[in-house]
Amino acid sequence: MPRGFWTSLLRKLNVALGLKDLSLGGAQIVADRPLKPGAKTDLTFWFAGFPDPVRMEADVRWCKRDTLSLAPKWNAGLTIKRMSPLDETRLADVDRTYLG
Repeated sequence: MPRGFWTSLLRKLNVALGLKDLSLGGAQIVADRPLKPGAKTDLTFWFAGFPDPVRMEADVRWCKRDTLSLAPKWNAGLTIKRMSPLDETRLADVDRTYLG
């Protein structure tokens, strides 16, 4: 969810269509619209087999149109800026489970 005035009013503005990559340093998502580099975002991920989501704040580093797709899609690279210690632990648990 990009941050901003309208997001704070609407409270839900999920632009992500999917997740391509995730690490403790950043993520790459597929979005349904272009994201402006430097924009602040709130990320929430739910993983199969885990009851609680992983939440973090990130900045958009880059965003490029997926020219191989007929549907309008953009790939965006995000840099994680803030994550609670509890969410870091949850993400490490997900990493151990899936990549173990």
